[in-house]
Amino acid sequence: MNAWRIAVGRRCEWDNTALPDVVLTGTVLPADAFPDSEIADIFPLDLSHRLLPDGEAIADIEGELDMTTAETAVSYVQKLISSHRGPVSVNLSGISFCDAQGLRALLRMANYADRSGSQFRVTAPTPMLTKLMLITGLGRRFLIPSTT
Repeated sequence: MNAWRIAVGRRCEWDNTALPDVVLTGTVLPADAFPDSEIADIFPLDLSHRLLPDGEAIADIEGELDMTTAETAVSYVQKLISSHRGPVSVNLSGISFCDAQGLRALLRMANYADRSGSQFRVTAPTPMLTKLMLITGLGRRFLIPSTT
């Protein structure tokens, strides 16, 4: 296995004086270091889709939508949008965690659908995800106002 070492020089942001270096060290692990089951535990994300009789495709995303899984989710939904000519919904009821990259992934999916001429919406966001969307302003794009 290969070892690596990175030394990062730092300076104080107030007076620009030098601070002690931060040294990061580690070992490069081979690609087969973790069995697939362990990788799934580290980066949990389940993707599936179904077609409804009315022609709508629903992509179900379950698990953590974050910097480690966002690209996979975007690619999956983009392929669904490309292969399906009807409306596409993304079911978010199974999201257990979402970071900024996860929110960006949802925006990328919606933008791709717009460019493809497809209707796109998110459904059943968790309370945590709803709060994030409201705080970041994405609620205007993704959340449907209550009619009650």
